[in-house]
Amino acid sequence: MPKIKYGARFTKERLILYVAVAVSFFCIALCNATSSWLLKDWLKDDVFGDEYHGLWKVCYDRPNRGLTSSCFERVGDIYLNNVRSGMCLSFLLYAVVLGYLIAMQFRSDLQLTPIGLCLIISSLSALFSLTLFIATQDIPRVHWLFTIKYGYSFGFGWFGMLLSIITGVVCISLPKID
Repeated sequence: MPKIKYGARFTKERLILYVAVAVSFFCIALCNATSSWLLKDWLKDDVFGDEYHGLWKVCYDRPNRGLTSSCFERVGDIYLNNVRSGMCLSFLLYAVVLGYLIAMQFRSDLQLTPIGLCLIISSLSALFSLTLFIATQDIPRVHWLFTIKYGYSFGFGWFGMLLSIITGVVCISLPKID
């Protein structure tokens, strides 16, 4: 990999970094905001409907009612509150990363190591939250009345965490600017 020239503010390598940070930020933000961490699919939809458990609210998809009118704020226990705080910390660390990326546009001699450290801390916080959620929630299974499975928000959390840790390790391992 060629060394970044002193004074080069926008290079091909930085574009790849910006895209990776943007995608992982989008995944972590989507994971925090949506209500599809755990799905409870009732087999008799005409009576019960489906349940969508998120970090902040629970939505019930009842027959002849919209999903937006059937959402309620979720009161969390100590484990869910720890999952929430870890995911919020993971999300908020991206403010530091985005601020540093903006500063890199004005000064080309800034190192990528602080971005890498923030991304690794963010991904470890997300990893803590995701594994704590797995450990404390219902196990995905097929019951005779319902099916429990993980939703797309949970998958976005894992993808954002994985991309964040890979990007952080790459940022730390890149050569320094002379």
